[in-house]
Amino acid sequence: EYGEQSNYLAVTDDTTAPSIGEAEIFFGNYYLGSAYYYNGTIRIRATATDDDIGIRNCYYTLNNGTTWVTANYNGTHCYTDDITPDSNITINFNATDWAGNNAKGTERLYIRDNSTPSCSILSISVNTSYGYVSGTIVYYNTNVTGSWNISVSALDSLSGVRNVTFPSLSTITGSGGDTSSPYRSMDVGAYIWNTNSLYSQSAYAYCYDNVGNVESVMYNVIRDVTSPSGGSISYQDGENSTQQTQISFSTGSDADSGIDSTRTRILRTNGT
Repeated sequence: EYGEQSNYLAVTDDTTAPSIGEAEIFFGNYYLGSAYYYNGTIRIRATATDDDIGIRNCYYTLNNGTTWVTANYNGTHCYTDDITPDSNITINFNATDWAGNNAKGTERLYIRDNSTPSCSILSISVNTSYGYVSGTIVYYNTNVTGSWNISVSALDSLSGVRNVTFPSLSTITGSGGDTSSPYRSMDVGAYIWNTNSLYSQSAYAYCYDNVGNVESVMYNVIRDVTSPSGGSISYQDGENSTQQTQISFSTGSDADSGIDSTRTRILRTNGT
């Protein structure tokens, strides 16, 4: 006696397209402000799911659908490997399931920003008479503790300014990044010298935009602990019935910060 065996093949009509989200950059230098910006090497992705048979293929475009390129799929997202576009991009993804249903996501425009911010010195000041500023040169004397402040102008017409960084300087206290204008070293605790400070060379401030472009501006810091030299004084010697005498003097010279003519004095030890 033989039994009967029946085999059935279930067939499901899948006419539902996958669900796919808005394309976005998720790796690299990018910024989402009033517009979307990027620079350099990036990766892009979009969420992609299919509740029936699953995702078979993903494709991406950088030119709003003119050209489609095969992308990767990891179970939740369509995504790209590293790509380095050289212009503005309108990105989107396209997903196909195993039944051939196709869906396109929402495009997004990213503006390529590969230009550096403008970066310039507005002013430099010191908080003691033992410091002196001449143009973009800071002189300081370690006989006392003091500080200088550098104020920087930073502008960026695309992604905007992220911060101005005042880096650490050897034997000088203070460093940091100022994120709001006016950009000043004093706002982040820089720069303070002490009686042991030795720094005497070029220094920089760095202006960063929101996608990593950077420009620098240089100034000079000189430790000046050398007195002026070459000064002299002369006058008529001997008796003088007029009780007046003519005194001639020379202030000499100073190879570093120069002579402060506003503080020149002639002193006498005694007189009769």
